[in-house]
Amino acid sequence: MSFFAEIAYSLASMQKGMMYRPGIGGNQAMLFVYHKPQKMSFWMKNMQIPLDMLFFNQHGLLQEIKARVSPCKKMQCPTYPSLRDDNQFVVEVQAGLSKKLGIKVGDKLSGL
Repeated sequence: MSFFAEIAYSLASMQKGMMYRPGIGGNQAMLFVYHKPQKMSFWMKNMQIPLDMLFFNQHGLLQEIKARVSPCKKMQCPTYPSLRDDNQFVVEVQAGLSKKLGIKVGDKLSGL
C-alpha cells in the first residue's frame, strides 16, 4: 500500500505531529525522520484521533507496532516509548489500519 505522507523532520514539526487534527484518511500518514537511530517516545497529547505507530530502523525494517493508541485530553499524558534504541523512522497511520492491511514486524518501508 502507498501512503501520502507528511514529513516531520524538524523538532517543532515532530513535537506538533498530528495534534488538533479531526481525522486522517486511510491513505494518509505522517513520517517522522530522525537524524540518527535512537530510542524514541511519543505521546498523544491534544490528539483528536487514535493512531497506529510503526517504528522502523535505519534500514527501513519494521521493528515494532503500537496499535490503536488513544488520544489524551488530560494535562498529564502517558508516553509510548519504543522498545528498541535503533529506530530512525516512525510512521503514524489511522488506528487499526496496520492490522487491516496485514502490516507486521519485519515488513520493509520503501520510498525513503
